[in-house]
Amino acid sequence: MMNKILPLLPIVSVLLLQACSGSMQTRNISPYFDGVLKSNDEAISGATIILSIKQDDPLCYHSTQETQTDEQGQFSLTPAKEQKSYIPFLNFEFDTWTICAKYKKQRYTLYSNNRYDAGNISASQKLDCDLTKNPINKLCTVSF
Repeated sequence: MMNKILPLLPIVSVLLLQACSGSMQTRNISPYFDGVLKSNDEAISGATIILSIKQDDPLCYHSTQETQTDEQGQFSLTPAKEQKSYIPFLNFEFDTWTICAKYKKQRYTLYSNNRYDAGNISASQKLDCDLTKNPINKLCTVSF
């Protein structure tokens, strides 16, 4: 009995892999962000907050999404998404994201991060950003 099944295993495996690989999925490349933008602990209203998912784009010139801060300096950005074919065992992606602010004709890198993983990013991150902080220490503190 086993001798009859053994030659069929490679064929069944290939057919199974092909059946699974055709499906499309929408995946989140970046987290959801809620934040506040300040300068010297004073809320900044009307600043443009930018999300970039392009590598090596520290000032977000290739934006995926933009929003404005409200009177309290608050902003939110939804996750960047992509449609992707599902391929079993080959779904690992290097995702990168950068959050920037455009205020008074200047650009600031607020927060940047990345990950190498096979799944969706479902996390939500809260950013507390102050433009007067030393950029070496990062302009935002992050909480989850």
